[in-house]
Amino acid sequence: PPVSLRTVNVDTSPPPRAQSAAPDSSAAAPAVVEYSFGRHVRFNTSGAGRAYLRDGWGEAEEHHTWMIGDESSLELRTPPATCDLRLDLDAWPYCVEGKTPPQSLTVRVNGVTLQTIKASKPGRYTIAIPRAAWSSPARITFFHPGAISPVTMGAGSDRRRLGFAVQGFTLWRAAPPVRIALAA
Repeated sequence: PPVSLRTVNVDTSPPPRAQSAAPDSSAAAPAVVEYSFGRHVRFNTSGAGRAYLRDGWGEAEEHHTWMIGDESSLELRTPPATCDLRLDLDAWPYCVEGKTPPQSLTVRVNGVTLQTIKASKPGRYTIAIPRAAWSSPARITFFHPGAISPVTMGAGSDRRRLGFAVQGFTLWRAAPPVRIALAA
């Protein structure tokens, strides 16, 4: 079911220019796409999200793209991070009311585990990313070990193991901490 969420800086234009992930631009290496902080990227059939996806994703659908299996990842190139970042992920877990527990989603950036979310309904999930964990290009990996097939649950004919449906994401620069010097 579609989720009604407020979005900012929605970009429905084609994906931005890709750059080679490796200097030798090997045909096997996927291109890493430029991302501008604050730009909302949609993961539906008309959005630019597909360009950032790596392993563990289904095909884009009208309103979202499913994370499939136990692990999904995306990769993007950004300007240097000069402060902590915040990832807003508009998503919902595959849950069958009364049959499945809330799904967990663990988020890792460049190999650093940041947060585990437990969810049973649609929402905007916010993940704080310390500046020290960020380097570009960045790989964001999502672990969703509770992914389950609707067929297994007797809730449809889809045999894919569904984790979370993602409508989109926005990566923000967080405000730098305010330091106040107190008089002694």
